[in-house]
Order: sequence, then structure tokens, then C-alpha cells
Amino acid sequence: MHTWWRRSGLPLAAALTVLTLAFASAASASAATGSAPAESVVAVPDAVHAALLTAEDDANAAVAVLDTTTGAYYGSAQADTQFPTESVVKVLIAAKLLATGQLTGNTEQLAYQMITQSDDDAADDLWGVADGPSLIAWAESRYGITDLGAAPIESGQWGNTKITASGLVRLYAAIKADPVVGPWLMNAMDHMEDTASDGTDQAFGLAAQTSDGGFKQGWGGDDDAFNSEQLNSTGFLEDGRYAVAILVQHIPYESMDQLLPVINALAAAVAPGGVVTVPASAATSAPASSAPAVSASPSTPATHAPHRVLADGTQPRQNLAGRQSQSESWFSADSRTVTAAILLGAALCLLAALALRQRRHTARRDTA
Repeated sequence: MHTWWRRSGLPLAAALTVLTLAFASAASASAATGSAPAESVVAVPDAVHAALLTAEDDANAAVAVLDTTTGAYYGSAQADTQFPTESVVKVLIAAKLLATGQLTGNTEQLAYQMITQSDDDAADDLWGVADGPSLIAWAESRYGITDLGAAPIESGQWGNTKITASGLVRLYAAIKADPVVGPWLMNAMDHMEDTASDGTDQAFGLAAQTSDGGFKQGWGGDDDAFNSEQLNSTGFLEDGRYAVAILVQHIPYESMDQLLPVINALAAAVAPGGVVTVPASAATSAPASSAPAVSASPSTPATHAPHRVLADGTQPRQNLAGRQSQSESWFSADSRTVTAAILLGAALCLLAALALRQRRHTARRDTA
């Protein structure tokens, strides 16, 4: 005798399988979302405040520090002001490629050189692959950060991408919490080479205070008018606990050597000997952004470098043709949530169909 259960066994099993997959996908998406501790805004330390006052005699400067363990944050008066990223934008390029599953093979090797040696040729090659002009909007969306910065005024001028010190340290904290992006990228930053691929000494700013950290430096003249010198020293200190950004700009242009004492003095105040001091008393509180997690990519040994310096000491403009970006991986953190919803919907439809079939079967049996 064929019972309703036995006739419906196959579709019921299919429905339960789909339902199981839906919950598994939803759990995966949920697990891929990490969150940082709630921020507490504290006063700028006296030593940093004094160094900033001195720096203002020679340049515009911004400092921001975020303790990724406690959430304590402080930022200078210009921490929310946009500065050219110069080579710091290479962090965003690598993060996008990692998050979208494109950092494999030769692309991974290029990205490693781009971070550790600050290789401009590698950045030229990968800017279009990562859809460079959209990187700020992408990072703000992925990590829930507001006022991170702005796209470059010319699509191929990657060094002209804008960033704020406050936004950058929050981005670094989010990257640290992102299991798809953090492990590879922080490892690459930990292996920054002292000499960039163009021969520039990268051991300035934070890297002049300690070699025990993960850094991404930047320098160049990529303001909107191309009439400035920008020096950026950013990264992680004390085993990744502190995210730090020091951004310095002089308008009009002057040589990098003239700005080095400014950024070195700021770094010495922020993290003398690589040790960060953050005041304990919190003034206000703000929610920290959450970071979607993903699975870590294998790390590859390699190297880093900022903008080229010409024989006359100036730095050339970049005029790079944008390339069509590659589609994002389906199984990114965001897409897993969509996949879970689709699978759950399919499972519910199957179960509804089975329930309808049961009612019809019962009605026919009662009629008979």
C-alpha cells in the first residue's frame, strides 16, 4: 500500500535538504560578520597635542588612533579632513581583491609587492581590476564606515583618492575583524620593506619608531591642484592592537625631505618607541562599524613602494587608463546572505506545495 508519506518522501526530502542549506548559508553569513567594540572618544594626549601645534607651523596634519581592543579613540582637529591617500590607497585595492576572491596567482604576487614594496607598477595593473574609482564607496558599504574619503578627481589618478585619518583607523579596525581580508593584508603590512621598489626609504613616521608593526606609507603630490607634498604614515602597532594614521600635507609643493622631520616628530609623540598611549577617560561614545567576515586567503612572500621620484626631485602625475572591473565573487559575505534567503524561500515553497498535496490527498480519501 502506498501512503502519502511514501509518495511524498522524495519532495519532502528535497525540501528539508534545501531548508538545511538555507540555515547553513545563513549561519555562514552571520559568522562572516564581526564587530568591533563600541568606540569611546578620549582626549588627544598632551604630547600629541603639542606636536600638532608645532607641525602646524610647517604643514597641515591629522592624527587618529583607535584601540581595537577597548574601542578607545582619539583624533586631532583635522582628523575628519580629507587628504590624498598617495600609496595608502593600495590597502583598499588589496582589500577589494581579497573580498571578491580575485587575489590568486599572479594577482596575489602583484598585490604583495604593491603592499610590501609599495610597487607603483603593481598598483597600475591592479587599480582597474579592483574598479579603483569605486573603492571608497565599496569600503564604506562593506564596513559601515561614513566619511571615509572620496574618489579621485580623475579616474586613473589613484594617489589622488582622498582619505580621512578618522576613517582610515576605523577601516583598519574593520579589516582586522574581517577574516577574508585581515589575515593576508595584515601579514603583508607586517612585511613592509625598508626600501620601496622605487628606492625610497620607507622607514619614516611610525616605521622610524619601531620595526615591530604593520605599515602602509604614502607620499607624493597628488592633491587636486598637483601643487603639494603629502606624507602619510599608517598601520598597526603593538601586535595589531592599535590602528594609527598620521597624514601630513604641505601646500605648495616642497620636497619630501623637508616634511620628514614633521611626520617623524608626530610619530614620536603618538607612539614613542612603538608604544601607543591612549588616555583612559572617555568623553563621548559612538557605535563602532561592523566588518563582514570571510575566509582567509593564503599569504605569499613578497615586498612594498610609493610614488616615483624624478631626477629633479619632483614626482610625476599618474595618468592611468581605468579597466573594466571583474565581477565580485558570488560567495562573498553579502551574497551569502542573499543565497540564504533564496534557499529559505525555495524550501518554504516546497513545504507549502507538500502541504497542499496532503490536503488534496486527504480530501480525495474522505470522498472515497
